[in-house]
Amino acid sequence: MDAGVESGLDKPFTPLTSEALIKAQPDVILMTSKGLESIGGVDGLLDVPGIRETPAGQNRSVVTLDDGVLLSFGPRTPLVVDILVDRVHQV
Repeated sequence: MDAGVESGLDKPFTPLTSEALIKAQPDVILMTSKGLESIGGVDGLLDVPGIRETPAGQNRSVVTLDDGVLLSFGPRTPLVVDILVDRVHQV
């Protein structure tokens, strides 16, 4: 199942309104390390409209990876997927 499609997103990099985010009800939020740091960590993320009303926000379930690792695809991609699976199951 594609979580984006299930939430009504049909285009890549579709901006979400706070209402759409709440409707999507994510269990986990995936972010780059620098992205999370830039907004003040998990506490700052919870101040973003809509985040606090999701299961991920209520449980502070945020998974981060270094920007270069998360945003790059290449020979390390299978390892990155394994790391993500482990981290998602830890939250």
